[in-house]
Amino acid sequence: MKALGVAIVLMYLAMSMAYAQQATAVHSPLPRGELDAVFLFGRAQAFHDIVRVQHCEQINAQAVDAINQRFENARAQLAARFGERAVPAGGQVPAQIADHSCDGLTIESYSHHVRELEQQLSSLSANN
Repeated sequence: MKALGVAIVLMYLAMSMAYAQQATAVHSPLPRGELDAVFLFGRAQAFHDIVRVQHCEQINAQAVDAINQRFENARAQLAARFGERAVPAGGQVPAQIADHSCDGLTIESYSHHVRELEQQLSSLSANN
């Protein structure tokens, strides 16, 4: 059953990445580091949406609030750096994912993906 959940999350991430590519395809291509940041944002956004619809704040409100704040800060940095086109709004979470109850692994995965985004943004800032 866990494998099915992982497969569904991967499908959702693939759909989110396709949307991010569509959102940026009209404009000039982003350099590699910037594209990585947009990709990482899409992945963090997917987990942000999952945590929201699974009501993970009921398990650990303090952790979810802290991660949400970090996510919003990273989103603001990305938007300031590349414009709103780089931070498309979240999408629909498939029912197969939304119907699952939240667990600690979901919250930890969300934190991990936000941390990766933060590190990429930090790396971009250091290189400029």
